[in-house]
Amino acid sequence: MDGPQSFIRSTSFAFKPTRYTGKKATLNIKSAEVNKPALTANNVNFTYDLKAGNTEFAREEGDNKSSIDLPYSQYRTTLSGGSGISKRSWCSCG
Repeated sequence: MDGPQSFIRSTSFAFKPTRYTGKKATLNIKSAEVNKPALTANNVNFTYDLKAGNTEFAREEGDNKSSIDLPYSQYRTTLSGGSGISKRSWCSCG
């Protein structure tokens, strides 16, 4: 699924009236630079709340190896997930 702020690949999307979810997904948050995402999270489940405009994601249960990549800071972490608020900024990983 390709949107203005993100690109998401998932083996399992579920669409509801006010949110959509996915499992075993790769979540890419776009940046101003084409083909260089601001954030990439692999093998995560996620929920995007259409009303609130926020996203929460977490590694799939039992996965302790997948990483979250932040290409601009050249940082990779094995934190378990994160959340994002608004159309412009991500607020936390944890």
